[in-house]
Amino acid sequence: IGGIIIVLGAWYVWSGGIHRTGVIQGEIEVINDGARTITVRAEERVRDIRVTEETTFKNTRGEVIGWAELKRGFTIEARGVGEDEGIRAQTIKIIDQPNIMIFGPRTGARVGREFSITGIARTFENNVLARIVNEETGVLYFRNFTTSNAPDVGRYGEYEFKVILKDMALQNGTVLRIEVFEESAEDGSEINKVAVPVVFEEKSIESATMNVRVYFGNTIKDKEITSIS
Repeated sequence: IGGIIIVLGAWYVWSGGIHRTGVIQGEIEVINDGARTITVRAEERVRDIRVTEETTFKNTRGEVIGWAELKRGFTIEARGVGEDEGIRAQTIKIIDQPNIMIFGPRTGARVGREFSITGIARTFENNVLARIVNEETGVLYFRNFTTSNAPDVGRYGEYEFKVILKDMALQNGTVLRIEVFEESAEDGSEINKVAVPVVFEEKSIESATMNVRVYFGNTIKDKEITSIS
């Protein structure tokens, strides 16, 4: 009887207690406004966090904020009821919110001679700089400046750098370090720097892609069109 009680007690704790109480801490990869879900990467796993009307959101200082304040790239801690692949959150707190984040390329991605660096930034006067160097030798391949499209002071805005490395002597497998940062308004030093290592590949998918606009003829408005090929 004692053994049965122990087994039943252990099962109760697993199914009704510990198993049902969930804590997830990780970096936000996807925010789905329509489904009210957040996908985070936690300990090399992708986990889902479901948000309800009862979910409370807090910033790094513990102050209550709104759903719209969450951004991709933030590190959050969610506490709630455990579900199959995640939890139904009761509270979500921001643990870390860098001023500059790189969304693409991702760490370890293969890039060609033309690609884009994208992300969001919250910087002084929306200024953002990017640099690409050889991870091993430190040789500089690219440096440029842009501004993010932040709607107001202290808000995040998207940025994009178009990178072209056509005149650079590069070999397949060369590790490149992408650095995005801002310069201090006080002394010009580099601050809020983030870095992502990527691998150069001459015939990578990224270097072979291009934007194309396709137009279809309208036989009603243009009588001269007889076929589309």
